[in-house]
Amino acid sequence: MKRINMKMKVGTKISLSFVVVIGLMGTMAYSAYDSSQNTEDQMILFANNRVQAVESVHEMKYGLERLQAIGMMAATAKDDSQAKQLMEERGEMFAWMGEQIETYKKYAIGDNEIELIGQIEETYKKLAEIAASGTSISVEDSMSHYKAYQEIIQQLDDENGTNTEAMLADAVASSDDGQVSTMVFGGIAVAVAIIVVLILTRNLIRPLRIVRDRMLEVGDGMLTSEPLQLKRADEFGELAEAADKMVANLRNIVLKTADYSSELAVAASMLSESAEGTNKSAAGIKDTIGQAAAGAEQQGHSAGETARAMEEMSLGVQRVAESAGDVSDKSTEAKQDAEQGQRSIVNAGDRMDAVIAATDHLSQLIKHLEERNDQIGSLVDQINNIARQTGVLALNAGIEAARAGEHGRGFAVVAGEVRQLAAQSQTAATSIVEVIGEIQQSTKAASEAMDKELGEVNEANRAVKLAGAQFAKIVKSVQEMGAQVEETLAVAEEMSASSQEVSASVNEQASIATQLSRSFKSVTDRAEAQVSSMTQISAYTQELTRIAKELQATVQRFQLK
Repeated sequence: MKRINMKMKVGTKISLSFVVVIGLMGTMAYSAYDSSQNTEDQMILFANNRVQAVESVHEMKYGLERLQAIGMMAATAKDDSQAKQLMEERGEMFAWMGEQIETYKKYAIGDNEIELIGQIEETYKKLAEIAASGTSISVEDSMSHYKAYQEIIQQLDDENGTNTEAMLADAVASSDDGQVSTMVFGGIAVAVAIIVVLILTRNLIRPLRIVRDRMLEVGDGMLTSEPLQLKRADEFGELAEAADKMVANLRNIVLKTADYSSELAVAASMLSESAEGTNKSAAGIKDTIGQAAAGAEQQGHSAGETARAMEEMSLGVQRVAESAGDVSDKSTEAKQDAEQGQRSIVNAGDRMDAVIAATDHLSQLIKHLEERNDQIGSLVDQINNIARQTGVLALNAGIEAARAGEHGRGFAVVAGEVRQLAAQSQTAATSIVEVIGEIQQSTKAASEAMDKELGEVNEANRAVKLAGAQFAKIVKSVQEMGAQVEETLAVAEEMSASSQEVSASVNEQASIATQLSRSFKSVTDRAEAQVSSMTQISAYTQELTRIAKELQATVQRFQLK
């Protein structure tokens, strides 16, 4: 068992221990539950059986007393109806007594109770037969039967009490036995749990103490001890292996540190000598670089003046380019304006052509209107002639109607109406002639005005077309001027770019010279810093020698052999 535990992980051991303890506690709890359940079952059985049996015995006693009372009242009944009513009640009471006997038979326990309930049933049947037969018996015989019945019921009541006490005693004894068994099993479970905890604690504490002692030895400088070799497959075995590996690595580190401390002391001495030589060389380099820096600074100054002159020339060329650009922009705007004017002239010419066409069409319409007016005048003349003739005819008709007398009176009225209508037609025709005359005069004046306007529109159209031709020449001239300006702008931009390239080259040369001067100064500063550093390195090498000696003394504290 111990070897199996050695191959378990610590977590597995702890979990297994908890499982054992929990299993024991669960078994103990189940035992207590089973004991209490048995006690509860017995108490339920007691409550269901004994209580019902006791109630049945009491009901039978009550029924017997009631039967005795009914029998005495029946013997002293005053009339037949009362006696009949009492007999019916006695029959119901006998039936009820039979039900109580059957109920008790269900809950009877023990041979004595079964025998007594059998005797009660036989006595009950005899009393019921006597009551059902209607045979008259003496009061003494009746009382003897009831007394015997009462004695048997009392015996049953006594037996019921004895059995009830026995069942209650058995239930109490069973409960006590369950409590005792629960306490015994609980004590065993606690003892087993304590043993498991002690074994687990011993199994965990022992390897911890071994590893702790080894770490204390390492803290005291003991690196020569043998490996622990616990031979465990759990976390403590892994801890021991890690401790052994740490000690081995620490021993190697201390050994290497001892070797390195000796080499460090020798290297520190050599570094001190080298630092002194480097310090002298750095001082010579600093003087040489100082002279080169002065020459580079002078070259940078000359290149700067040249760069400024080229920048001024580049600015002048840029101004020329900007002026040419402005002229190009203006010429472009003039070209756009001229083209816009040309488009406007062309548009105006198109509209003038449309006006000429509309004016000519309107002149034709006016001439057509004159012709229509002439036709209307002819029609009005015809209407006027017809009206005159109609008036003459109406006058003749009136004369003929007057000759006819009474027979021609109606025709005379019609002739008068026709004459009036002819007069109105002639008047309207005269008005129409006057209106048509005015229209003809207006139409003639409009026709003359349209002819005049048409001549002026034709003159304006010729002027617009002449202006369009002039604008076309202007657009062409502006285009030629724009091309020349663009060519000038291109040359100016090319000159500006060349000047900028030359200026950039000179600036770059000046920048290189300045940067070179700065680099020389930086190198000089670094050379001075190197001289200072070499002085510090010399001091550091002395400190390093002291540290190497202290490191050797520290390594000697560890026991390696």
